[in-house]
Amino acid sequence: MQADNIILFDGRCTFCNGFIRRVLKVDRVRFRLCDQQSRLFNVIAQEHRLRISTGTIYLIQGGKAYARGRAVARILRGCNRRYRMLGRMMLLVPPVISNLIFKRIAKGQIYPPHTPRPNLVQF
Repeated sequence: MQADNIILFDGRCTFCNGFIRRVLKVDRVRFRLCDQQSRLFNVIAQEHRLRISTGTIYLIQGGKAYARGRAVARILRGCNRRYRMLGRMMLLVPPVISNLIFKRIAKGQIYPPHTPRPNLVQF
């Protein structure tokens, strides 16, 4: 399956869902979404050998998978001018540091199991 500009997210993290909502407001056309509860997520995750974990966001772009901080930076780089500059600046931060920051922010942002998730557009 050849797919590009797909954002994979867990669907239970408030930080991830808030980020996805912001991306949809800024650029509804460029990115396609797939949450962890869908069957397609498992197919793509297996194809790219991704670990399924709560509080993680992935971007599939150009046949490569980017996780956490790198995914957020590349997604922002693909948005409008203001966010593009932020994404470029984030790419200057080493992945170890950006992933640590991402994990710290996402930690504790998980919905309780029976809380309804927000409705997001998927493909």
